[in-house]
Amino acid sequence: MKGVITSAIMFGLVLGLNGCVLPFAGPERLTNQGGGDLLTAGAKIATNQLTSLTADEVQIIGDFINPQLPNVDLTLTDDEAAAIVEFLQVNNLNSLIETQQKISEAIAVAAVGGDASTVLIIPEGLTSLIERIGGDAAEDIWNALGELP
Repeated sequence: MKGVITSAIMFGLVLGLNGCVLPFAGPERLTNQGGGDLLTAGAKIATNQLTSLTADEVQIIGDFINPQLPNVDLTLTDDEAAAIVEFLQVNNLNSLIETQQKISEAIAVAAVGGDASTVLIIPEGLTSLIERIGGDAAEDIWNALGELP
């Protein structure tokens, strides 16, 4: 259950943007996996196109949120950002609402001893990110997402 909840939190990282624009020029790490910026990421979120987010856009969102979380490092590596993109794609999660519903469903299944992976697939690459940030960061991440303009 902890893995599903923490995965939900990391996915929350991807969804928390609400279309904010902040220029990110770039270091190679932010321009080597499909490109994009906060504007393109926000547009994809707002128009229910989450499966079309690039790993670069995911990294940019992480960098944007990171200063609000002094106890958590959300500077995502290329592999970590790619794992979040894979999570969205393998679960065919295109909107915030359907993603929240799917995450809630997986948590409910796990809470009664069921296999959450029948509801939500957690790619292996996402597991290492979950292990790196730890489940204890959940509240801080959700609070930061809630404070985004």
